[in-house]
Parts: sequence; structure tokens; C-alpha cells
Amino acid sequence: MNNKKPNLVADPTYPGMFRVRLPDGLSDMVNLSRAQDAIAYYVDNAERRDRRRQRAPEAPLVSLPAVEAITLAPDAITESSSV
Repeated sequence: MNNKKPNLVADPTYPGMFRVRLPDGLSDMVNLSRAQDAIAYYVDNAERRDRRRQRAPEAPLVSLPAVEAITLAPDAITESSSV
């Protein structure tokens, strides 16, 4: 997992409000419940990304057989009525 885990930072101006320090900066000011939820969401997604990177491909890619184009004779195409 990423070495830089998010952490909770108390806002110095507003008591009871917090920010989440993420690897790319501070979040907006939120209450404790939302800050904890944001940290849990970030950590969960980081773990999923890491698992996806580590997982080997399940099967090699194969090419599908070519499909022939269907051609119509010019007299088979009818003019639709103008709208």
C-alpha cells in the first residue's frame, strides 16, 4: 500500500472541525465523522488499486475472428420518406 497514509488534522481556527492530510494536500474542513469516513474510503481504494496492480492477468488476450461486412445491392436500399 502507499507509504503516505492520510491522517486527521484538527483545524486550528474552528474547534471540532478537522481536515484530512492526503498525499496531495489538505482536504476541505469537515466534522470528525466525515473526516474518518474520508480516511477509510481513501485507504480502502488504495488497497484495491494495489491488489489490482499485483494481480496477474487471468487469461491471455486473444483476437476474435474477423467478421465479413454485409454489402447490399444498390436496388435493395430504399429511400425513406422526407421528414
